[in-house]
Amino acid sequence: MSWIFSEEWLWIIILSFIAILVGPLLIIWFILILPGELKILATILIVVGWGVVAGYKDWLQARRKEEEQKLAPTERGPMKSGADMFSVAIPLQRKHTEEEKPPEEQEDNN
Repeated sequence: MSWIFSEEWLWIIILSFIAILVGPLLIIWFILILPGELKILATILIVVGWGVVAGYKDWLQARRKEEEQKLAPTERGPMKSGADMFSVAIPLQRKHTEEEKPPEEQEDNN
């Protein structure tokens, strides 16, 4: 069991988890120790930065969607998931017996 502590991926996960928990707390603590005017400025910068990043993310997603539509257009538009690939009905052909065949395909026995 001690071999797992020598694995690099485990320590990456542990350090990432600690950074996710401690990082925001350190930012809030830093903002709280600032003087009044700088607290307001830091808060405004965080809100504006958050909005810019969210807008950039939306722009990237829209651009990726447009590129997918250009590369793989289909009748129904781009596939939204892997399940859409199987939703297109493919008619199965079956062999007909003599009685079931349409009149144009039936052989004349006379």
